[in-house]
Amino acid sequence: MKAIVVAERGGPDVLQLTDAPRPLPGPGEVLLRAVAAGVNYADVMQHMGTYPLKLDPPYTPGMEVVGDLVEIGPGVEGLEVGTRYAVISFLAGAYAEYVVAPAKSLAPVDPSLSVEDVLALMIQGVSAYALLDHSGRMKGGETVLVHGAAGGVGHLAVQIARLLKAKTIVGIAGGPEKQGLLKGWGVDHAIDHRSGDWAQAAADAGVEADLILDPVGASAFEDNLRVLAPEGRIVSYGWLSGETPAISSARSLDMLFANQSLTGFALNVLMARHPQYVTDVMAVLTAWLAGGHLKPLTGNAYALADAARAHDDLYQSRTSGKVTLTIA
Repeated sequence: MKAIVVAERGGPDVLQLTDAPRPLPGPGEVLLRAVAAGVNYADVMQHMGTYPLKLDPPYTPGMEVVGDLVEIGPGVEGLEVGTRYAVISFLAGAYAEYVVAPAKSLAPVDPSLSVEDVLALMIQGVSAYALLDHSGRMKGGETVLVHGAAGGVGHLAVQIARLLKAKTIVGIAGGPEKQGLLKGWGVDHAIDHRSGDWAQAAADAGVEADLILDPVGASAFEDNLRVLAPEGRIVSYGWLSGETPAISSARSLDMLFANQSLTGFALNVLMARHPQYVTDVMAVLTAWLAGGHLKPLTGNAYALADAARAHDDLYQSRTSGKVTLTIA
């Protein structure tokens, strides 16, 4: 079979298309014939050596794949060859014609759905849902503020917040084009962080956020607290600013006596501790997709042989929407 292999750390040119033996499923595993794989910035960080969860070379990249079941390993019951499934794995391996996966990690996929749409709902979509529901403990009727609201996770989070019956949704994003997108997704207050003090603009609009989803980190933390309601929660993830939030003892005291909280989110921990939750979330997301309730942003699609170009384009910000590799 054909597979992409990374033999050493470096830029996109380290992604090499090679011939590899077709893998065999072991106990509790299945073999999928890959239809398409998702490309994430974490895949780029992995071969550049900057991703926290490092894989030892040589390895095959790719953490999300949609494929058709072709072989069932020992001890696996209740599955049917030919069924289409989606799989997320932080052990990677998706940039290949055949992929072995644990049977318990499979999420069924309606073959009538676009694989590009499904891939857009996997890491980003599951993260968006879990940020709101699992970590953020969102309840209907609450006000939700989403940073990076036009990004891969954020654009799904604002749509999912509406489906989970948020009363008010505040979206923070840069530039007039993104403001228009946010309005189309049902955002009540679309705020351009490039135009000045976003927290003041939110306060002027009467925003008191019950839940804030923050992938920015330290540079946004103090401003988040300016618009956080009593009993409000901040869920921190990603830290695009490159700096972690720092909380002074005085600020901790303020949060304590306002019943406010800060929590973190990492998808790999959720997958390890609550695998059934992840599978159940994928079922909800794909049902919303089939019903036309979710509209993921899809974009550039590349052939498996062009994986290095896909990584270079992603690294150089030449892509938009979900980037995918077409395999079958």
